[in-house]
Amino acid sequence: MINLKTEAFVLPVRIKPELLEVFEHPIIFYLTHHSDKRRILPTFVILDCKKQELQYTVSYLPENIKKIEDHEDQEILNGSLQHNPHCSLKINNEHFLTIVDQARYFYHVDRARNEMILYTANDLASSTGKNIYNICSTAYKDADDADFFYFSAATLRGPADEKELLFYRARLDLSEFELLYTEQRAEGRAPHVTKKIGNCLLNSKFVVANLTNNKTGQVFTGEGPYIRFMYKSLYRSFCALHDKIFKEPLPGDEHAFLTTILHDEDFIVYMQSKGRNLFEICANDEDYSFSVDKGEITLLNLDTKKLEVYRTANCMPAHFEIDDETNTVYISSHNFIMLPKHGYLGPAAIEEFSFTGEKLERKGVFSHPDGYRFTTHRFFKYKGKRYLCTFGQPNRLFFVDADTMEMLYHDDIEEDLLSGQSNINDFLNYTNTESFAIRAIEISSDGQYLFLLSHHFIYFYSFPERKIVQKIRYTSDIPLGENLNLKDFRKLTSHVNYLI
Repeated sequence: MINLKTEAFVLPVRIKPELLEVFEHPIIFYLTHHSDKRRILPTFVILDCKKQELQYTVSYLPENIKKIEDHEDQEILNGSLQHNPHCSLKINNEHFLTIVDQARYFYHVDRARNEMILYTANDLASSTGKNIYNICSTAYKDADDADFFYFSAATLRGPADEKELLFYRARLDLSEFELLYTEQRAEGRAPHVTKKIGNCLLNSKFVVANLTNNKTGQVFTGEGPYIRFMYKSLYRSFCALHDKIFKEPLPGDEHAFLTTILHDEDFIVYMQSKGRNLFEICANDEDYSFSVDKGEITLLNLDTKKLEVYRTANCMPAHFEIDDETNTVYISSHNFIMLPKHGYLGPAAIEEFSFTGEKLERKGVFSHPDGYRFTTHRFFKYKGKRYLCTFGQPNRLFFVDADTMEMLYHDDIEEDLLSGQSNINDFLNYTNTESFAIRAIEISSDGQYLFLLSHHFIYFYSFPERKIVQKIRYTSDIPLGENLNLKDFRKLTSHVNYLI
């Protein structure tokens, strides 16, 4: 573990009176400093509507930067553009845990003492006796005992070159771990989400999609191996064209090989002649065209210790929303792969499953020609009726009747970027829309209002009125102590949650 300092800043915000009572709990989201290339020292932002405050807990401080840079375990701390905080679990009024997507570390924040502990997977390994490599990106508290939470983890390779998938119930202060189930798996990655329903754990397999080369039939477990296959094949063709000798990299030398060829300017020009990115090269060249397997979710029965596998409509299922009254599960089913950035294959879906107590049964699906990605979706009730909402990439907000799984309406936040496009799939694949992207949603207690988060603004949106009712900027030219200014921070958030 790494002990770090934080600094706290509070900015007053004026919230409309009608919003104060229906957003009764604080909402947490995350920022990163422009200079934090690792994205490992976040700023935790809590909007407390009752207090009408934005509370900033900053960890990007000189002494913390030095501790990270000097730490011996740089393999874990190197960071990645894929690493962003995915959920926070409140321990008490001043303490919370934050889990980071695809990272091998997570945080315990103590706001009372202005301290933060960065835990690595190695710390969990010493506590659990397992050689844990990573944990799930999103975990949830035990509904029966708020001092505990459920999470899944994956181990490094064992003596037989096998990996373990592990499921735990743990105390929030990390003083107690109960191993619920383990099994051997080929992949060394924990599920994206682990969430309890009844006496079962729901889990989604995200990020890793199985690709089959359409020409050769060769199967690749994950986009990474397919990308390496493409780079090597393209470089082999490049060498033949330029009368160069191609040498297959030795085992263990592949990373250095790829680094070398990707710094070859002539090779980069050659690749650009084939397509704007690897995804377009796949579309243009039959040697690299591929098909993708359907996605996978699992249901672990904690009584029988049986793990059931279910296939989803698209290749990358991610998050679960549950209607506890009807035991209905709504699963976001993404339809993209990473080659190496998002490559959209088509519209996303939200799938409806009924939970019988022991198994899942597919009941319905929502999809729309304009609806891509669906990073966050929320189930909610308004005046006794059941609804879903979600964002399509980049900023199209969809509302769905949860009984019929049909769209009620959609609305574009700030600007309509999609309606004029002749091909939305191509537009999203080859246009950088990230500065417009809105993904994070939270719902008011009465279902009337939505909290939305863009790159600079908090929006409060009225579902029945179909309009934004308040807009608050959370990044401004405001000093935050010595050598820090709020304008130097940017959003590091795909998901938000109530801190309860």
